Formats: sequence, structure tokens, C-alpha cells
Amino acid sequence: MDGDGEFRGPTDPDDPKAAPLAGGGPVPRRDGLYVDVEPETVMGDLSFTHYVRFTDPDRVSTVTCVTGAEMIPLICRWFGPRHEGSSQGTYHLDGAAISFAATDGSGTVEYVGRLAEDALTLFVDTHSLINDHRSRRELHFVRADFPNG
Repeated sequence: MDGDGEFRGPTDPDDPKAAPLAGGGPVPRRDGLYVDVEPETVMGDLSFTHYVRFTDPDRVSTVTCVTGAEMIPLICRWFGPRHEGSSQGTYHLDGAAISFAATDGSGTVEYVGRLAEDALTLFVDTHSLINDHRSRRELHFVRADFPNG
């Protein structure tokens, strides 16, 4: 956070999200999901995997499940902008920099980060306004089919 309480992400020049922006920049892929490289382990051995799906020109859906990447075909059956169990938001791009806030019935989580030049990796810092939890995530793109759009 900066002095006015705004969540801005990292400022470390060695962080991939802090690299100089190229003109134009990558665009998030819409033909699959961005999936955690390393699920977050809490409460002993329980692991949570973060999934991010970009749709339409500027819409984003997020969900955290107690599943791993092997469950992507099942998750794709319901995960998207019309499902009540996923958080929804609008993303903003500035070169490779990306930011969005995803909201569901529990509250909002803010995301600030960068897309890799090939748009196959998403690096984000998250800040939950629900419980003040912060995390640094690396999500890789996985091609997936969505039977319900």
C-alpha cells in the first residue's frame, strides 16, 4: 500500500511485474484459464487453487477451489461470468500491467500484476478486502473448453 491506502503491488525492480512496459502489451487469453502454479496450503494439508478466466473485452471471473489443475475439465462446466460461485469484475490493461477487483457475495479481492509477453503467465499480488489476506501468485495459462460459454 502507498501512503493514501491504495494497494499498488510490488515496487521491486527485479520482480517480473515491475519490468518496463512494452508498447501495446499482451492481452489476456480467453480460450482457457489461468491456474495457480503452486496451490496455497492452509489448515494443515488443505490446498486451495486460484483460477482466473477472462471473457468479453474487459470482464474477469475468479474462483478459489479445494482442487488442483487435474480438475479443470470439471471446473470449466460451471466457472464463468454467469455462475454465482465465482467472483466477477472488470480488468484494466496498461501495456503488460493488469489490475482488477473481483467481487462476490462475501466481498472483494484486488489483483495487481503483469501478463507475460506471450500472455501465458499471469503474475499478480492479491489483497482480500474481506479478511486483509495478501498473496503473491503465479498463474499459468491452460487451454480449456467451456461447454456453457
